[in-house]
Amino acid sequence: GSSSEFHYAQSISSKVEKKYIQTETITTARNAAQQVVNLFEGTNTKIYAMHYSDKAYVDMETFEFFDLSSEVNQIAALREHINSFPDNESGYSNMGDALRRGIDLLNHPTKSSPDASKYLIILTANAPNKWTSSFDPITGDAITIEGDGTIDADGTGLNYALIMASSLKNSDIKTIFVNNSVKDISANIENIAVAAGSDPVDG
Repeated sequence: GSSSEFHYAQSISSKVEKKYIQTETITTARNAAQQVVNLFEGTNTKIYAMHYSDKAYVDMETFEFFDLSSEVNQIAALREHINSFPDNESGYSNMGDALRRGIDLLNHPTKSSPDASKYLIILTANAPNKWTSSFDPITGDAITIEGDGTIDADGTGLNYALIMASSLKNSDIKTIFVNNSVKDISANIENIAVAAGSDPVDG
């Protein structure tokens, strides 16, 4: 964890309090994630990155936080990990599942320190349109995924994300939501950010 957070303008370059952020320049999710990494290179920070579309993708048995301190410096391995993410060409967004698995990672009994400052940074290009109705109680992996995957006509994708976000509001995990969409999804993302306890801010 780290006491630092980031703000993206033309590029992610300055650190701010926990916020919901609207990007000014659209970039790829991989590029945005790499810019996050740039901020913490050489600091006493450990990061794990995961991608999500219809669900969040992480193996709880094999994942490890990447140590970005100058002494250990696993930044190259983290960059390679991020670059391996597939493009999300489906437009699916199960943000609720990403939040759920992020909470799992940051509360891992052996791989996450209970004394660390913890931050969950969510990059999004689509409003929630998928949700997880069941998951494996041992691995945490989503089993049943529902939702139309497009406009979230019945609102269940958004509602699931709001429920997961609300579970963070009074926790020790601080959140940053980065809206990196060409579509107007700001109202939904801001509602989710506020539910998680983040403060809305203009990008």
